[in-house]
Amino acid sequence: MSNRLNVKELHECFLHDLEDRVVSYSSKENKPLDVDLRKPMSDLKVYLFNLTKPPGGRSESEYKIQLIIPGQPRGEKGNFDLTNEERIVILAGYDSFFCVWVLWDAYLYRDFSYSRNVQVQAYALIKAVTSGIGQQERETKNGTETVITCSRRNLVLGLQMRISMWARETVKRA
Repeated sequence: MSNRLNVKELHECFLHDLEDRVVSYSSKENKPLDVDLRKPMSDLKVYLFNLTKPPGGRSESEYKIQLIIPGQPRGEKGNFDLTNEERIVILAGYDSFFCVWVLWDAYLYRDFSYSRNVQVQAYALIKAVTSGIGQQERETKNGTETVITCSRRNLVLGLQMRISMWARETVKRA
């Protein structure tokens, strides 16, 4: 079972894994984390969560994050802050046991319930551990999603892949 990190620890780990690409960032104490990156990388608004594998109710091969955003009361729908078009919104989970990042398509998660689960299969995590990067296709109510998994040393590559996928989808929707 993974050790849960607090918000500040998650943010510090993420910033550390971006290495020298970070120009500036918002408070590490609060979600989301705004990160300004050296060009050509895009600036980010990052929602980070602990990846967990709690007992009961889930397949043995499934890990998850639970979406709860700041200010979201129980019983109310939540949405990521998409108001700043200058920043790419990133939905990420971190597993401190495997030292793996999981990157979902934040734009597919709208009007989500309090503590909504978002899953990834264990094989995608194992691929990131063994090869540095992995993927999983999954269906959501808003469309097909490619989940990116990456080792800590491959976070930049994983983010580049996630942003590239977001850009292609944005062009399709336009």
